[in-house]
Amino acid sequence: PSATAQWVVSELLAHGHVRRSFLGLGCQLFPVSRLFQRAHLFDPPTAVQAVNVVPAGPAARAGVRQGDVLLAIDGNPLRSVDEIHRLLPTPGKRIRLRLVRPSDARNPNGEGRISTVELTTEARPHGT
Repeated sequence: PSATAQWVVSELLAHGHVRRSFLGLGCQLFPVSRLFQRAHLFDPPTAVQAVNVVPAGPAARAGVRQGDVLLAIDGNPLRSVDEIHRLLPTPGKRIRLRLVRPSDARNPNGEGRISTVELTTEARPHGT
């Protein structure tokens, strides 16, 4: 909490507002099966799935699709949607997003292909 307060104060002093990064994703948490954990070397019992991808947003331009399961940002495992916000750098920074593209988007615990995409974060649009 104190580190967050320090960061907020530094953003306010430097920019007059808090700059937050935007990927253009709406996500939800879902429980993963033991099969998923073993197949993808993923320890957490839950994963984050992209349920909405903003057209022409940073994630969409990088190739992220609705139904993709997000595993890590810059090597840091994602255990919750809140962790996405915590792990995002300031706008304009490049990140590596590790994900699984399920063979069937309706079954995120099924078979899938792991890939890593690179994208540049953007400033959150006003009003979002």
